Amino acid sequence: MFQFRFVLLALLIPVAGAAALLGGTGAIHGIVMPPYEATSSSAVSAAAGAVAIFASNTVDAAAVAASDPDVANALVKKKLSPKAEAALLAKSGGLDAPNFAFLVGVDGVIVGKSGADPKLPDDVAGMSVVAEALRGLSRDGVWMQDGVPVHLAASACYDNDGALGGAVVLGWVYTQELVASFGRKAAAPTFVVAGEMVLGSLPVGVAPSDLVQRNQSFGEPTPSYGPLPILVPDAYRYLLASLPLYPGEPIALVTLVDRDAAYSGLAGLQAGILAGTGLLLILVLGIIASALRAMNRPLELITEHLSQVQQHGGNVGILPEAGLGPMLRLGKQINLLLQTMPSSRGTTAPLFGNSASTSQDLPPASSSSFGGDFASMPSTSSSAAPASPSTPVSLPTSPSRSMPSQAAKPAVPPGPVAPLAAQAPKPAPVVPAAQAAGAAGGGLLGLFDDDPLAAFRVPQTKTAPPAAPPAPEPEPEQHTMQPEATVMFQMPEALLQASSAPAPTPRPAPPAALLDDNRTVVAQVPHELLAQVAPKNDVDAADEAHYKEVYEKFVQTRIECGEDTSDLTFDRFVSKLLKNRQQIIEKHKAKSVRFQVYAKDGKAALRALPVRD
Repeated sequence: MFQFRFVLLALLIPVAGAAALLGGTGAIHGIVMPPYEATSSSAVSAAAGAVAIFASNTVDAAAVAASDPDVANALVKKKLSPKAEAALLAKSGGLDAPNFAFLVGVDGVIVGKSGADPKLPDDVAGMSVVAEALRGLSRDGVWMQDGVPVHLAASACYDNDGALGGAVVLGWVYTQELVASFGRKAAAPTFVVAGEMVLGSLPVGVAPSDLVQRNQSFGEPTPSYGPLPILVPDAYRYLLASLPLYPGEPIALVTLVDRDAAYSGLAGLQAGILAGTGLLLILVLGIIASALRAMNRPLELITEHLSQVQQHGGNVGILPEAGLGPMLRLGKQINLLLQTMPSSRGTTAPLFGNSASTSQDLPPASSSSFGGDFASMPSTSSSAAPASPSTPVSLPTSPSRSMPSQAAKPAVPPGPVAPLAAQAPKPAPVVPAAQAAGAAGGGLLGLFDDDPLAAFRVPQTKTAPPAAPPAPEPEPEQHTMQPEATVMFQMPEALLQASSAPAPTPRPAPPAALLDDNRTVVAQVPHELLAQVAPKNDVDAADEAHYKEVYEKFVQTRIECGEDTSDLTFDRFVSKLLKNRQQIIEKHKAKSVRFQVYAKDGKAALRALPVRD
């Protein structure tokens, strides 16, 4: 799942780049292209206006020439004089001089010519321009001379008596210079297209056929970005607009608008998106690869170490923090868990000794509350093994009940009472925590959890031997003694010899199955001896408040679990906590110990937590 997220992140980058390419191209194209279309319309309108002004000026020039007296006399005499030629070919209204001029009689026949030969027939009565002029109107038109358009302007000419004497016709051939003057007025490349002929200075990459066909857009953008731009409605560089120059004549006025700058900007945008997407993808892939490499090695170390813990137990040592990198915090948490584990199988050596704060759990409390015999509890004398995280903490119990246990000591057999020194029992063997917890039926022997990481351990492949049937419980004996001065525990031999208390009343011999060399005696011990063996209660105010709180929570937990609390006193509870506190402080070199109450398997239990700081 973790690697799938990396793959998803890597896939999202090209998807986002494609979305930006599509959206950005459409948005930019929609913004920059409409102004070019408006520019094209404005350019052709301006060029048409320039042509209209030119036509108006030519008509004015023809009217001025027709009103000249020398021209009128030449028309009457049907012969051009030098003065009449000069008047006909003169400049007028900011125009260049006409290329040719001729006089037409009232019958439509040319009576005089001047300038370049227009190659017109002698009878021009059929020309619309001439026909309109002979009727007294001034107008302009076009004439195709060898495939070249010629602009004509005609005006009626009257004699001295005011009678119509004929018409004056002036002609201007469309040249590159004339068309260029139209382009200057339009502020755009302007052309005159007549059939297959194109007049005007063509831009680079534009062929005459492109203008003859007069497609609305043509030409490719400047190929400075390779195949870009893409994803546009049309990628043609030039936008064309045209107007008929003369009604009914195949002559058109054409203007071009160059959109190369807009398409270059689009291509640059697309190139930036593609390049940025590619670089970001490479960067993310590099980061993903680096992160996977940085995590795979720590995971291998953790997996290998946990495998060793599973195979060899907790004595494989603390997980090395070197090389964990980004998983250093996880490694420290695993180390804390490993430090709470018991020693490896078959050894009693502590697993870790450098923990600042560990969790020490002992077996859960039994359902018989504080009743039972102390003979089943491990000895807490100086000869006993030091407490370990798996050693149960036992608390004193009430003398009014007996505790059935596999380690229970038989009562003293009837007969003559032997000296106390001879009756002193041997030190009780250390019983494993799990065995003691399973054998004890009551009291605080099972108060603490023995293995807090039991849920994390791999079950052993070996099959445990079947448990032996429990020994029959002896009937509890009723005897009278003072609870505050009578205890049940395994007495040291020196104390038994020093005691002057009378021997207890002989009891009936127990069954042979319960006989054991490690006998337990019931004796009334003086207060002075009890004071010598009692632990030093050097509890400060903070610890005493903590113990009271733990006691109250423990009683409340036992009540909630349905266990008996009638014989659970605060003094005995604290006395046992102090004994375990001292053992844990010496073992772990801790500054103090805190206890935590919790319920396990429906019974109240305690967990000891050594504190270093």
